[in-house]
Amino acid sequence: MQKMKERILQGFFQATNERDFSQIPKLYSPQATIHTRDGKKAGPSAIIAIFQKWLEAFPDLQLEPLIHSVEEDQIVVHWRGKGTFLRQLRGISPTGKMVTMHGFTCFRCAHDQIIEHWAHVDYRPLGSDE
Repeated sequence: MQKMKERILQGFFQATNERDFSQIPKLYSPQATIHTRDGKKAGPSAIIAIFQKWLEAFPDLQLEPLIHSVEEDQIVVHWRGKGTFLRQLRGISPTGKMVTMHGFTCFRCAHDQIIEHWAHVDYRPLGSDE
């Protein structure tokens, strides 16, 4: 179980940093629930769409896992993202500057896949009070 969760964690960050979403359907269950600020979304295509929005805003975005915890069926990771803010994101105007932001993501896993995904991003470095 521990190795499976490490594979999921590594695959998540590798997919984003290498812009290779071909592994996402292997990491996420087809019925995975993605909890977002805009409501629930489902399946691997939902997380790929979220990644793509972020990469439009930050074409050079790199995510780095800082600390993670694996407990029973959950993985929680504190991560840092760095990228140049070039396109609007969530109504926040781009600055054209390199930005460093932090976030937390929680994955609930079953049958070697992510079945639920929650994330919280600190948007303040983008110029937002959210």
